[in-house]
Amino acid sequence: MGVVACLGALTIAGCGSGGDEDALPTATPEPGAIYSLAVDPADGAIMIGTGAAFYRVDGAGKALALSPTMTAPQGRGPVKDLVIRFTGPRTLVASGHAAEPGLPTNIGLASSADQGKTWTPVSGIDEFDYHELEVHSGRLFAFPEDGSIQVSQDGGRTFQAREAPSASPPLDIAVNPTDPAHWVVSNKSGTFTSTNEGRSWRQRDTTASPRLVWTGTGKLFAIGLDGTVRESADGGRTWNEKGMLGAGPKEVAAAPDGTLYAITAGGKVHRSPDGAQWQPVAQVT
Repeated sequence: MGVVACLGALTIAGCGSGGDEDALPTATPEPGAIYSLAVDPADGAIMIGTGAAFYRVDGAGKALALSPTMTAPQGRGPVKDLVIRFTGPRTLVASGHAAEPGLPTNIGLASSADQGKTWTPVSGIDEFDYHELEVHSGRLFAFPEDGSIQVSQDGGRTFQAREAPSASPPLDIAVNPTDPAHWVVSNKSGTFTSTNEGRSWRQRDTTASPRLVWTGTGKLFAIGLDGTVRESADGGRTWNEKGMLGAGPKEVAAAPDGTLYAITAGGKVHRSPDGAQWQPVAQVT
């Protein structure tokens, strides 16, 4: 894909001219900062969020530091802690917090049509803080603080609740790209599957808190807290060890061609064509 082809010391560095304009400024996350990682289907650029910091790295390795702002009926101001997902080429949804007074602390669900520079509210402002967002098959999945799975078919304006598979709050969700009724959810108790859009669940694995991704090429991966990467060839019923990544994955994402990206503890971003071999491509500290 050509997305960020080399690793700079404590920064993301472009592999072209190598000038200062190509480098991603070092960012120091706040304590407990949310790491977020998403891939733009338009051009393979990656978006990285760490607390108050927010970056876009294009396919040529050029990094742009963004200062996202939100305009809402309640006011206007900067936002932070953004959990971001692409809904289409260059268009995003996010949840997070206001960075300064002027907006409600919880921004609910917001959208951006300019690659994350400016945001407008969609729903739930001053009500919801979604810890996880996913977009699959035209639907939006959101995990609020109550531990439920919320599903929207109208871009996040309205949601329907699904009960999570166990008492432990859901951590991540992946949806079969060829069967939108087939969901896989992870939490502290392990991994669960549903073939009826979350109306019933069956536990398939007891590995705690894995991150999940189901690529558009049909491959389902889970990465555990210890960095073990596993692949399932049968929709999450059984798993086989595929490779090893650094411990503590915070996010996993896939490009349209199936290339995997993961961000681990300490702000290290990795890339893999198959889940077996991983290449470090960035460091955000």
